[in-house]
Amino acid sequence: MTVTSVYEILVAKTEDELIDEQLADMAAADPPLPVTAWQPGDVALTLVETDAGALADVHQTVGQLGAAAFLSTAAALADGRWLTLRAKSTFNLDRILATFTTGTGTLTNAAGAGPHTIAPGALVIATAAGLRYRSTNTANVIVPLGGSVAITLRAEGSGTAYNRTGGELSVLVTPANAGMSFAAASGTAWITASARDEESNAALVTRCRARWATLAVAGCGTREAYTFNILSATMDGTATGTSCGVTRVGFLAPPGDGTVPIVIAGATGLLTDGQRDAVRAYINTRRGITDAPGINHATPVSVNPVGTVTFKAGLNTAGNQLLVETAISAYINALPMGDDLSSGFVDQAQVFAAILAAVPGGFVDVDLSAPTDTTIGEGEVAVVTSFAGLTYA
Repeated sequence: MTVTSVYEILVAKTEDELIDEQLADMAAADPPLPVTAWQPGDVALTLVETDAGALADVHQTVGQLGAAAFLSTAAALADGRWLTLRAKSTFNLDRILATFTTGTGTLTNAAGAGPHTIAPGALVIATAAGLRYRSTNTANVIVPLGGSVAITLRAEGSGTAYNRTGGELSVLVTPANAGMSFAAASGTAWITASARDEESNAALVTRCRARWATLAVAGCGTREAYTFNILSATMDGTATGTSCGVTRVGFLAPPGDGTVPIVIAGATGLLTDGQRDAVRAYINTRRGITDAPGINHATPVSVNPVGTVTFKAGLNTAGNQLLVETAISAYINALPMGDDLSSGFVDQAQVFAAILAAVPGGFVDVDLSAPTDTTIGEGEVAVVTSFAGLTYA
């Protein structure tokens, strides 16, 4: 007999099924108990329903326990803690936590303004949508009279939502010093470490399965082993450090001379040079003895959206526009990069579907000229760097 899922063996019964079973058993008793003349609220019926409800909860819990014993079914459970427990107990792997965007901007005093003092952690910059970034200075920073000074920032929240372009950091929340303004480099050039989201169930399952390859005597010499270690890489090289942010790994055609060409990317596109260098250092101590891994950034392929998104009356709001852009980014950022064995693919129909699902029933028309269907080749990764080409109506 072929069994493909634990659910074929362990089927949780519903409350209604348990009530029916209890009533059938009572009717079949000798002598039989009358079960067809109860009214809503009857004491006996209420007891049967209460008992069945409690028993149904037990069935659900037992079903989750059974599913948690296997990676694929644990990953499908609504409560991700079951998979987290499975990964830790069997593979000694912790789910990678979301990280924080860090970067650098510039404070400038207009002619005749200043000097102004920024106390430790006192500067708060925000986007129009309300994403906040706080300065990480541990000592006073002086913005000179009519001059400028660089200052470092860290997102107040974790995850990829904070990997915004420099131009979006447009609101100086505090301190409100006369004549002082803030600016960050355009695009993502201001970011010194891009953030990632908490490791998804699918990604954690990939690392669990890839870990088997690291048990080989030869060490980190297979693609699976490299994939596991690169995805697990931390900024300080320790097992408990902050993730380097790699979520995608691609392998280029090996030249046959012992070098292993590998390209990497993060949850929202390219990582910073600092993150790449931390991955290199992490892998250097975990590589095969005869291997010479070359780890580099993937080649970005811009798939910035261009077109017009027309909302229904009253729905063209900043919040809904952000939902559209977030949906497009989520689709593009989930795509695998191209490698020597397979290509990635940006499907324009899926971009349309992502937009329509962002605000269900909220559109009159979506007309996009880009991105078109695009093949992502070896060593490439699709990225969205700007939504300036989108017009909302």
